[in-house]
Amino acid sequence: MKITIALVLAFAYGWLTGRIPAPEDPGTFWIGNLAAPYLVIGFLASAWTARKAWSAALTGAAAAAVTVCGFYNIFAVGIDARSKWGLPPSTPESAALRVAYEYWLRLLLFGARPWLLIGLVTGAVAGYLGYRWVARRDRLGPVLLGVGLIVEPALYFAGLSPNIDFTEYPYRPVNVAIWLAEALIGATALVYALRRSRGKTPAVPPDASEVR
Repeated sequence: MKITIALVLAFAYGWLTGRIPAPEDPGTFWIGNLAAPYLVIGFLASAWTARKAWSAALTGAAAAAVTVCGFYNIFAVGIDARSKWGLPPSTPESAALRVAYEYWLRLLLFGARPWLLIGLVTGAVAGYLGYRWVARRDRLGPVLLGVGLIVEPALYFAGLSPNIDFTEYPYRPVNVAIWLAEALIGATALVYALRRSRGKTPAVPPDASEVR
């Protein structure tokens, strides 16, 4: 049940951020461009649900993947597929859906926007780190996440945009507010993780496969 809830929440985050209208002005930052939260989702999902290292990696990968699916609205891919792809009206619905979803998967796995593939890989890593945090109070995961939430806005402040076409944004109030909010969350999480990990015993028994 926990895994189901975690995946539903992950999908909801992706869907909601994807439905926020992108600004017409390329100089205004779109909150949907934030990448670090995807790592946080995989980490939290596994930390909350997984009791084994392998299941944590799978949960993290699944959480990141469904977040991407929500962002790109997977349930709307097949809507009006015949006209969207220029297929004859006589094309069976199943064939039209196959064409639509095959393109969608190719685009997000190996195409110009391989975010689904990236989400699967990074989500698996974040998920495993989430397990290590709960099972062994390993600081590496939360430290990396906190740093990631700080580094991403720092890149934007520096005029660097690693995941989008624009090379820089002006220092508009809305842009600065988004970047500062993410950096503040990252700093808060980093301090909390470091303090909590001191003197704590593992909350979850370590995976037997790791005790060798």
